[in-house]
Amino acid sequence: FTLVELLVVISILSILAAISMAAFGSIQKKARDAERKSEIEAMSKSLETGFDAVTRTYKNTLEDDFPTDPQDPISNPDHKYCIDVNYDNFTPPLPATYSADGVCSPSGAADYFELTSGSNFDGVKSWTICASLESTSDVFCKSSIAR
Repeated sequence: FTLVELLVVISILSILAAISMAAFGSIQKKARDAERKSEIEAMSKSLETGFDAVTRTYKNTLEDDFPTDPQDPISNPDHKYCIDVNYDNFTPPLPATYSADGVCSPSGAADYFELTSGSNFDGVKSWTICASLESTSDVFCKSSIAR
């Protein structure tokens, strides 16, 4: 092989590697978003099992199903699952808003806080769990079943 042929092959391989790395990065973001959605679905099912039909309130914490605090797949300490609870009525709270770096902040009068395994839900009538998605600028939320 001549030097020119080797340079052409190397440049083609470099271009292909750059294209595949860009595609791989977006695939990873989508996979982490899918994990976030799955975690929120699991947490919402766990909370719904603790609904007391007599008092019409939630009774459990997440400790039985989630012995450790739910962790965001990106492992960014500022990127959390957020929850808002409502003690007054059965209308689920509005979805959370997030800053550009994925930090949860209050939405209107809602008071969102970081969701931990020890979060207490005694007397809660409705809730909304949210997480910021990486691949889009959307927020994925799951709310309690309206009763």
